[in-house]
Amino acid sequence: MEEGDSAGLYHEKKRLATTVYNGEYRYYEKLGFTDYAPKVFQNIREICGIDNEIDRRYLVKTMTKKEHSFLLEVLPLFHQYILKQPNSLLCRFLGCHSMQLPVGWNKMFFVVMENIFPDGPVDERYDLKGIFHQSNFRYQEGIPTPVSSDWSRSGREEERMVLEEVEGMLSESQSVDSELGQVTEKQPLLRRGSSRPSLRYDNDFVIRRASLCVNPTTRANLLAQVTSDCGFLQELGIMDYSCLLGIRHYNRRIEPDIMDNLAHNAIVSADQSTVYYLGFVDILQHYNIDGKSSTACWRL
Repeated sequence: MEEGDSAGLYHEKKRLATTVYNGEYRYYEKLGFTDYAPKVFQNIREICGIDNEIDRRYLVKTMTKKEHSFLLEVLPLFHQYILKQPNSLLCRFLGCHSMQLPVGWNKMFFVVMENIFPDGPVDERYDLKGIFHQSNFRYQEGIPTPVSSDWSRSGREEERMVLEEVEGMLSESQSVDSELGQVTEKQPLLRRGSSRPSLRYDNDFVIRRASLCVNPTTRANLLAQVTSDCGFLQELGIMDYSCLLGIRHYNRRIEPDIMDNLAHNAIVSADQSTVYYLGFVDILQHYNIDGKSSTACWRL
């Protein structure tokens, strides 16, 4: 996509409509579907190496009209950022659509985005915001409760907290043995009656003394990418986003064919026995007058 020809593509809309027969009132009603900036999102999919095959690597999420409007507003900047930062950990938006249902004539907005955990189930899942709060604290006897921090924070404070969180959870490994030694099996955090691990938070991450054990080069590259991504979100005035972390334990050295097919946001541990998945989600919350009012309320 040529940059000079793309200005009008960000505002392009492709509408599809069909009619359905309402037997009760004996008239036809329209079912409308709108594809926003289709060529732009197609280009983003091409940048990410995505084809049209069905492989369950993507999610569809509904959003409010305000979030929809904000996404289209920042789409040119988001598009250019992904072009320049192909290794970005920002949630990849791959399509923006709306559907108008005959019943009530309400328009539903939704976005197609890349799954943060595209390579299948993980053993541990964390939603990290750089804050501690009693509402998501799971008490364990003998372990002190982390001090609750202030929920009121600006975009720059959010950036600083996330950077501190990521830097703190990175455990640098200076050397890697040629042969992988005995690996202690870590039990996944599972919900009762479910094979899917429950979602944990900052408090749980600290309580479990979890960390990302990576080599120095990976650590430096990851911190640089997180710094860039957080800076971009701060420039857009985006607040209250989360760093979603998934951990999968292989308990042995990962086979080469698996390594070659890992997702772009997959980070392999220094001993090559664990894969970490990182991604920034909930990035459509703009720090506007509503956010400032919320901050003021929290400070009260």
